[in-house]
Amino acid sequence: MSYPNASPSVPPGPPESSAAGDGSYPPPFPAGAPGSFPVPGPPPAKRTGLKIGLSILAAVVALCVGGAVIAVVKNMATPEGYPATLSAPDQVAGLTKQTDADLQKNAEELASSLKDQTKATTAVAAYYAKEGDDTHLVAFWGATAKLRNAGAELDAAFKGATESTALSDIHAVPVGSLGGQVKCGSGEMQQVPIALCIWADGGSMGAALFFNRTVDESAPLFISIREGVTHRG
Repeated sequence: MSYPNASPSVPPGPPESSAAGDGSYPPPFPAGAPGSFPVPGPPPAKRTGLKIGLSILAAVVALCVGGAVIAVVKNMATPEGYPATLSAPDQVAGLTKQTDADLQKNAEELASSLKDQTKATTAVAAYYAKEGDDTHLVAFWGATAKLRNAGAELDAAFKGATESTALSDIHAVPVGSLGGQVKCGSGEMQQVPIALCIWADGGSMGAALFFNRTVDESAPLFISIREGVTHRG
């Protein structure tokens, strides 16, 4: 199963901005191509200390959707990590879910696009940040499904993401307690530094786009987010 892509580049896939001179964020993923792992779109919201530009949000959605291509398999041995469900709690990994109306709308559209385009069992998406720190926004999205080849899904997600956004140094990182495979890469979206991390296992696939964070800073946080939103059995 694959994940859909979004506008800028950053994806992942299962069944499954940059602080410009004006202080606005580019859209992480534009809405996109069928068959790819979608990314949350840009919220046209003005918030304390941060202006998130529509173009940045659109980029996020494009990145997410473009990278997701989840191959769902019905008749196969139960893979490691299946079954699983994903949630988007109000608090996770020391971050708080953002309640801005534009961000929520963007996240809802991303989740819907992800589920429709990847034929995932369920899909979720949300924006997170530490209280009072809008400059380090985190866009999270994920989907559940029985995946035949998690590694291939992960590679396909990044391939889709790089078609819309230039990513470099894509490499495996420690997976934490849930196993599977996890990779992260770095790039820039409308002059805003970003890091994209994606996980894939036999029952779910998820990704997070980190603004103004390096991969070294994002990878451990991503693992904590994954462990906080993933539920097995």
